[in-house]
Amino acid sequence: RISMLIRTEYQMSYKEYIHQLRINEAKRLLKESKLNINEIATTVGFGNISTFNRVFKDMEGITAGQYIEKTRI
Repeated sequence: RISMLIRTEYQMSYKEYIHQLRINEAKRLLKESKLNINEIATTVGFGNISTFNRVFKDMEGITAGQYIEKTRI
């Protein structure tokens, strides 16, 4: 039921929705905290850094490291 509601409201799958929430929180933490990328990946709910890196790059078009550099300019 939740999956159907998310698809109707946001036009994305449940998995895509969860990834979007996690990446948005990761971006906030990358900007505002002193945590390293591994710690942030774990904090936002990714089981391993490889998955985090792949999802981050797929959604943002850049790596988390590049995002940090871009936001600190």
